[in-house]
Amino acid sequence: MGDRTMVVSPNRGQGSLYNLTFDEVQSHLGNNICKPLNTMNLDELLRNLMSVEEGQLVQNTSSSSSALLFLKNLNLNGTLRKKTVDELWKEIVHKQHVNEMEKEQSTLGETTLEEFLVRAAISSASSDSQVAAERKRRCSDEMMEKAIERRQKRMIKNRESAARSRARKQAYTIELETAVVNLRETNSLIKKRKEVDILLSSISTPMPKYQLRRTSSV
Repeated sequence: MGDRTMVVSPNRGQGSLYNLTFDEVQSHLGNNICKPLNTMNLDELLRNLMSVEEGQLVQNTSSSSSALLFLKNLNLNGTLRKKTVDELWKEIVHKQHVNEMEKEQSTLGETTLEEFLVRAAISSASSDSQVAAERKRRCSDEMMEKAIERRQKRMIKNRESAARSRARKQAYTIELETAVVNLRETNSLIKKRKEVDILLSSISTPMPKYQLRRTSSV
């Protein structure tokens, strides 16, 4: 068996049902139960067994009281308690037997109540540990998914920020280039105007006239 758990069995006594097989218990109880043991769910089986043990407690205190204590202390999870004896036995055979030969040799009718309940308790412990492991794995997966999601959001945010920065730099570069072009055009225009002004100034200036002065001789 893969999972091990400590299960304290009841003391074996002649008055206890626990050293009887399912077939023997079915025959022993007869019409005292409303349906076959194998079709009961685990809760129904335990209630019937406790009722029988409580009835036998007066007749055989030592064996019945220990058996009753064993029943009350059985740690079986809720899911397991809702399964029928047949369903639970199939799971026990599937999970706890090592090879096919053992499976073929094991039948519910030939199994004692004690062995069945001990195996059920072991199966319950195994199931609980699997559920805990599954919850832990699911929690770990959720944490990993959230971490990946946060990382992806950061990457997207960084890409968007880098894109905005590139756009600002590009706009600034274009603005500078436009200003340089405008400045060159303005300088060129000013230079041409100066050249035109110089040319016009030289054309409009009149030539100096030489006047004859009359001089008197002494």
